[in-house]
Amino acid sequence: MTTPTLDTTAPAGAALREVRAAIAGFVEVVRQGGLDHHDAAELVFLLAEAEIARNQLQAADAELIAACRDAGVPERECQRSMAKVLERRFLIGPHEASRRVRAAEATGLRKSMSGLPLPRVRPVIAEAMATGAITSEQTMIVNRTLDQLDRAKVDPIKLELVEAELVDRCRRFGPGDLRQLSQRYLDSYDPDGAEPDERRNQDRRSFRMRTLPSGAVTGEFRFTPETAVKVRAVLEPLAHPRLDPVASAGDLRSHEQRLHDAIDEVFARMLRTGDVPECGGIPATVLIATDADTVLTRPRHRSEFPAPVGGPGLDPAAGPTRARRIPEPVDGRCPITSSPTRPARRHGTASDGTVLSTAEILRLTGEAEIYPIVLDQHGIPLELGRTRRIASKHQTIALFARDGGCSFPGCDRPPEWCERHHVIRWIDGGLTELANLTLLCSHHHRNFLDRGWQVKINDQGLPEWTPPRFVDPEQKPMINNRILARIRQHPLIS
Repeated sequence: MTTPTLDTTAPAGAALREVRAAIAGFVEVVRQGGLDHHDAAELVFLLAEAEIARNQLQAADAELIAACRDAGVPERECQRSMAKVLERRFLIGPHEASRRVRAAEATGLRKSMSGLPLPRVRPVIAEAMATGAITSEQTMIVNRTLDQLDRAKVDPIKLELVEAELVDRCRRFGPGDLRQLSQRYLDSYDPDGAEPDERRNQDRRSFRMRTLPSGAVTGEFRFTPETAVKVRAVLEPLAHPRLDPVASAGDLRSHEQRLHDAIDEVFARMLRTGDVPECGGIPATVLIATDADTVLTRPRHRSEFPAPVGGPGLDPAAGPTRARRIPEPVDGRCPITSSPTRPARRHGTASDGTVLSTAEILRLTGEAEIYPIVLDQHGIPLELGRTRRIASKHQTIALFARDGGCSFPGCDRPPEWCERHHVIRWIDGGLTELANLTLLCSHHHRNFLDRGWQVKINDQGLPEWTPPRFVDPEQKPMINNRILARIRQHPLIS
């Protein structure tokens, strides 16, 4: 993306130019054998000096982020926050972007509503960052500890003393020891004990999930006492050990495995009974995009297929089915979706990005409503539903499969949190069809037009965004990377 030319005559621009030139010179020296002239002790000293310089850059980074925040950069970039700006502009991961923004909020300059300067929230941390005496991970640990003490309404004077002590400890303790030390302060000033604090428990409730490279999902949670009672009441009866009547052996599953299987049974029951809430304008559904070849080419006996429902073939207009007989493969290829240039994937992708094996997909067909989505040779869903003002259930499912969430560049909101947007407004004659619809989160649905962005469906059937000139003077069309990653329009390795 093209960026405006930096004014190197201004103080910050000139200083940054000198810094970049100095770093480039240092890199060139060390790459051309400049380290050969130093013994082991001197190399360690050089490494220490480089670490101090790296730590000092935190201070400049915090000031820049705070200045961007005060200048309204998120609104200008049509993003929800400075963290999203960092993710989009510099391809930084969400955790790292959030860490940098939190550091800027704690140590960067602040201004009042009238523009007058305000004192820094954490001045001791800010000074340590400026001198390179604290690493980014130490900054995060100390800042998080102080935030927790602040929420517990610890006296401000005591809080300043804790800040100074913890920053001083950073000179001696690494992240692991520093966390233990920070916990001692929390236990002393904010004991999470004897008497339940309902407000604090509500503020700290959370549930996080993330997908590992293997496909397994891990996470962490913090339930309120009330929620914990409900969860235990449901899971514990289902997690009791079971006897194997055949092997006459006890349940060999661990307690954790039994709890996992209990959770699986709870949600399987919900999907079977249909007692689930609506999301994104349609009932909660297991939506899996896959090739028919994925299922057809798996070696198995014909008896494994359920009886056909409503006639042969994948008919999207017919609605959901438990499973549907598909035409027999011809020369190893499915007559509906096969392409001689595109091999079967042998897996499917759920709407949240989770990759499922063929065996898992087949098991799910007995647990939930499975919507067949016919894909073209590029992996883009074909048109579903009929034209009307409100997108139909099947059109919404097709949007889920194509966009995978908000289609605005850089946005990572999942499809369940999105609204359906007419590219050409319905009132202006725009049709309610896949070629005129895209998914947008509520933030981008409300704000993209005011920020100068334009969207269209390109010749490949994908939502394509044109940024305003102040974002990209060349106004190069952009497609959300999630969409490009989901489709198979271009091979990853040629």
